[in-house]
Amino acid sequence: MKSNFFQLGIWITMIMFAACGDDTVTPVNDDKNNGENEPPEVSIIEQVARFWNIDTAYHDGAYDVSSSGKTISFNATGGYDFDGSFQGTYRFNRDSTMLIIDEGTNYQQDWTIEVLTEARFVSKFNSPFTGKPSEWRMSHK
Repeated sequence: MKSNFFQLGIWITMIMFAACGDDTVTPVNDDKNNGENEPPEVSIIEQVARFWNIDTAYHDGAYDVSSSGKTISFNATGGYDFDGSFQGTYRFNRDSTMLIIDEGTNYQQDWTIEVLTEARFVSKFNSPFTGKPSEWRMSHK
């Protein structure tokens, strides 16, 4: 009788170890689920670092013909190019709600990010030339 309990204890122990397995986490988009789960989230740098068309620009509440129709591109290393005519630097503030453009220069701008998706970017800032409020509504080029 004691040997039956001993054998039963060994079997239970073996089953418990076999059932534990490893704690490997399966990636979201592996071949088994055929990409049915959502793709990984795109970082804010990946969303900004692209070419943008300035579809509509406003300056002091009025349509700004001098900026509308131009382009701006941001790269992932903190640089930008405005319509091929002006280059500078940018960084995000601590909570990524603002872009600091040309920090420490006379032309510094603090862009408040109103909307930022992979396809759309809306930013509000004060013009470095007039100090008046501006807004750029952009789409991915």
